Amino acid sequence: MTVAWVGLTVIALLTAIGVLFVVKHTSSQSRIALVKREIVAGLFEMRLFAGDPRAVLRAQGGILINNLKYLRLSLVPMLWLAVPLVLLVAQLQPFFGYVGLEPGRPAIVKMRVSSDARPEATLEAPDGIRVDGPPVWIPSAREMAWRITPARDGAYALTVHFGPHDITKDVRVSTSVARYSPVRAAAGFFNRLWHPVEAPLPEDVAVDAIEIVYAPREFNAIGWPLPWSVAFLLLTMGWAFLLRKPVGVTF
Repeated sequence: MTVAWVGLTVIALLTAIGVLFVVKHTSSQSRIALVKREIVAGLFEMRLFAGDPRAVLRAQGGILINNLKYLRLSLVPMLWLAVPLVLLVAQLQPFFGYVGLEPGRPAIVKMRVSSDARPEATLEAPDGIRVDGPPVWIPSAREMAWRITPARDGAYALTVHFGPHDITKDVRVSTSVARYSPVRAAAGFFNRLWHPVEAPLPEDVAVDAIEIVYAPREFNAIGWPLPWSVAFLLLTMGWAFLLRKPVGVTF
């Protein structure tokens, strides 16, 4: 099992414990258990009176009503969990969502500007990264793109000279689990939420974002490549299912 799997499994375990704690203390466990028993009773009623259309319809109606009750009872803990889980996913994405650049393999650096005019900008790379030729301007996307080629593993800082401003962008050459920052974005609540690693771009610079195109990290599960978020969800659900009885939670 890789380091990424181990780390994600441990975090999923802690998350499942937190989810169970919230569900236990924000939901009516007795009412949830009662509704589940009534749903099961309705299923047995349908099977027992399969030859009686009225009884089957009555049982189906009861199951539908109880399912709606179950959803309503589950809504409260879901609301309590929504914000913490969104914040957690935003913080985990830099660690588990990407694989860094590889030595000898070219990558793209993109700068998206606020104006339609071609910007006067140059990219400076430190020792260990080579800038391959002049930039390409894409007017329809208001993007300027450079191709870079890293020579060896490490953490580096690129510098974009944009008029009188020098804007830095972190780049990491590594395949290990680390805190990657694909985008340095302009100031704003959602930009800070989804791109928390680097500080926002200066407000007096007409640049919306600078991006390093990292490959997504995949988690191999019995031959099936999974995005980290799917693997995290499955692990968290698995831990919650295993721990529900010791914790005393019904869902």
